[in-house]
Amino acid sequence: MNHPRPVKPRPLEGVRLAILVNPSAGSRQGMLRAACAVALLQEAGARTTVLSAAELSVLAGMADDAAAASDALVTVGGDGMVQFGAEAALRSGLPLGIIPAGTGNDAARALGVPRRGEAAVHRFIEAWPRGGRMIDVARAELPGGEVRHFVTALACGFDAVVNRQANSWRWPRGTLRYVAAIFRRIGRFQPVHYRLVVDGRAEDLDAVILTLANGSSFGGGLRIAPAARPDDGLLDLVTVSPISRLLLVLIFPLAFFGLHVHHPAVRVRRVRELILEQGGPVCHADGEAIAAPPLKVTVRPGALRVLA
Repeated sequence: MNHPRPVKPRPLEGVRLAILVNPSAGSRQGMLRAACAVALLQEAGARTTVLSAAELSVLAGMADDAAAASDALVTVGGDGMVQFGAEAALRSGLPLGIIPAGTGNDAARALGVPRRGEAAVHRFIEAWPRGGRMIDVARAELPGGEVRHFVTALACGFDAVVNRQANSWRWPRGTLRYVAAIFRRIGRFQPVHYRLVVDGRAEDLDAVILTLANGSSFGGGLRIAPAARPDDGLLDLVTVSPISRLLLVLIFPLAFFGLHVHHPAVRVRRVRELILEQGGPVCHADGEAIAAPPLKVTVRPGALRVLA
C-alpha cells in the first residue's frame, strides 16, 4: 500500500519579498548568497523579487518601486547594505530581514542573526509569523540638509580612519582586515579636539576615539559599546581620551571582549542626541563614509521592524 508523502509546511506561503543584494559583498559572494537564500525562501512558499544594481541610487529607486508590491524587504550584504535596507524600510514602512554576506556583519551580530546564510534564512522564516521586533535607528542630519540613518555605530575619530583604511582593501577578510588597518594607521593619527553638544549641553573634548553606538560592536566584532542595546531608546557615546599609541594598540584588542571600558581613558555615556559641531575626519556610519562634521544625530526609538 502506497502512503502519500507528508506535505512539507510552507510558512511563507504567498509572502512577497523584495531581496536587495549587494553584488560585491563578502568578496563578491553577495549574489551567490542571495541565490541560496532565494531557493530556501521559495521552498518555504515566498514569492521573491531579486533587486541588484552597482549604483545604490539606482537600487534605491528599484526598492521603492518594489515596496508597493511587497510584504517585506530582505538585504543580502554587509552592514552598509543593512543601512541601505533600513533606509528603504523606513521610507516604505515595511519590515526588514537580514541575510549577512559582508565583512563585518555587526548589525546581524547585534540582532542575533546567524552569520551563516542558511541559518539566517531559517531565522527569518521563524521570525515571520511572530512579526519580528522593533529596534531603534539613529538619524543623522548632514551638512546641506541630507538625512541618513544607521543601525550599528557612527565612528568619528581614529575608529573612522581605521574604517576608511579597511574599506580600501579586499584582503584580508573579516575582523583581520580591521586589525591590519589599526596597525597601518596608528603611527600617523593625532588626538582631535571636538566641540560637542550632548543632550543640550555644550562641551569641548580632546579624544582619539569618538563613537556613537546603537549596537554593541563594529569592525567585525569589536565590542566598542558592550552594554549598548538596539531597542533601549538610547545611543552609547564612547570616547577615549588622548593616550599613547602603544596604549591605543593595546586597548583595541581589549575591545573585542568589551574590556576596554574599564580603562580610565574610556568614557561611556547613554545619550539621546549628539551634535558634533567641529572636529574629526569624515565620519563612518555602519562602515560607510557619510560626512565630515558638523552633523546632528538623534535616536528614533522603535522606528524599524526587523524580522529577527
